[in-house]
Amino acid sequence: MTRLCPLALAAALLLALAGCSPATAPSREAVVFSLATGYTQLVRATTADVVDIGVPELDNISDHGVGLRDVRLVSHSPAVRVRSITAYVYGPEGGIGLGHGDLRKYCRKIDKPYLVNSVTIAPRAVSRWYLVIAMTFTRAGRYQLSRVRIDYVASERADWQSQNLNTTVVIRQARPGTKPAFDGC
Repeated sequence: MTRLCPLALAAALLLALAGCSPATAPSREAVVFSLATGYTQLVRATTADVVDIGVPELDNISDHGVGLRDVRLVSHSPAVRVRSITAYVYGPEGGIGLGHGDLRKYCRKIDKPYLVNSVTIAPRAVSRWYLVIAMTFTRAGRYQLSRVRIDYVASERADWQSQNLNTTVVIRQARPGTKPAFDGC
């Protein structure tokens, strides 16, 4: 009879439990949203500014309803500081591509901010929600923000998908006393 050391037994038990837990992070990408392609965007700002970048329209191409769990930038510089990722309901003026200011802070009376996990998208439908990533930059430079990772649940299964941002942000050092730019609500 083979004896297992208690540490090996505990590790095997943890691995077995992790494999059947719905809360575990999926290891493969599963596509439910159409991939945004054929565009690039550029914004210029300073180290004093908050830059708002809109995530491309969420078009659910699957036969299942989708609920978002989390959205985050993929491989970005340590000089990029994400302040918030916020969901908004599309209004008559549409969403946002790029902007200066902190929408969540300054525009909450006009555009009510929601947590990302509030977003659900019906099967074969374009979302009524848009997502905005508010960020600051600690150093001057040129930053390529290529993709975001969208974690979601569909058919009671947790999965994720990458979405293109194709955004270049050119940052210059702000002079002392510079006030952050704001494009308005």
